[in-house]
Amino acid sequence: MTIGPPKSEAGKRLVSIPATLLPDLRAHMETYAEKGEHGHVFVGPKGAKLPRANFTPCLGGGAQEGDAQRIPLS
Repeated sequence: MTIGPPKSEAGKRLVSIPATLLPDLRAHMETYAEKGEHGHVFVGPKGAKLPRANFTPCLGGGAQEGDAQRIPLS
């Protein structure tokens, strides 16, 4: 996985988050996420980035069973 700026302006995305999720998201960020403006949202117990393989089972299962598309992480 490569971490850095998008290759073009077209690669930038705004993501809408329902207001009802904001308290939980704030709590997660304060408790578990890496600190700083560019910190990672999901880190391991020692503060390291989580391997991509940790997310693949969560995001890819539906694509195998139905018409959903896989979500690329890189």
